[in-house]
Amino acid sequence: MSHYWHLLIITVALVLNWGDRKAIYLTLIVGLSLLLPVASFTWRSNFYLVCGLFEILFALCALRINTRASQFVALMCVMLFAFHMIGWDVGGHPPDSPYRLLVKIAEYAEIIACALFANPTLRVLKNDARI
Repeated sequence: MSHYWHLLIITVALVLNWGDRKAIYLTLIVGLSLLLPVASFTWRSNFYLVCGLFEILFALCALRINTRASQFVALMCVMLFAFHMIGWDVGGHPPDSPYRLLVKIAEYAEIIACALFANPTLRVLKNDARI
């Protein structure tokens, strides 16, 4: 999949979180973590290590921001760190590698969490009339 879907869901999450400054910061951090072109400034041999280190950094930033979605995003970052380390160890390069699928699932879970934990979305999910 292309970054088109990442951008679309990030935009939706930004719109839903418009009134909450901390949630916007978290959404921007998640967007940065997904759209950062790590491959352009790393080599194939250290790509997974650099990605893993960035995930730890983004997890710490998410916990520091401290919103409803922060703990979930930090958990996904820890999972992504583990996936990157496994990819580094066994080689996630082949197109049919499970690494690629697992990373995409965790990345989309981060973005969707930013949208689902937004105040308007939670009100709709709780059947609250104040939308």
